[in-house]
Amino acid sequence: MNKLVALLISLYIALFLYTQVFFVKVLTLTKGNENLFWNHIAILLIFVVFIFFILQKHIEADAGYGAMQFLRVTLVSLALIGLVVSILYHIIPLEPIYNLPPIVDKIFASDLDYTLWLIAPLLILFI
Repeated sequence: MNKLVALLISLYIALFLYTQVFFVKVLTLTKGNENLFWNHIAILLIFVVFIFFILQKHIEADAGYGAMQFLRVTLVSLALIGLVVSILYHIIPLEPIYNLPPIVDKIFASDLDYTLWLIAPLLILFI
């Protein structure tokens, strides 16, 4: 559970840095939609990995015992996956590479959905 929480917090911090730091545009090395997508994914992953290795040593999350531990780990994992997909919809557009089915669009495409996916993992941590 500690690593999941560290990954989740790392993703939030990396997302903030990715959207706000001035040098991200300078790090874009390629042209074209497909290569540009992979370049932006690599930049975001570099931020996530760097921050994760810093945070994992300092985060201790109690997941409980037995069924509660399984439930919390499952919920945090699902919320983390939903957050990543939501980021791919809104921050780094996935459309140049792959067009997801319309049912997935209904869950992740709107701005309200993006906001809810940003909040959901944090709420689950406090359950």
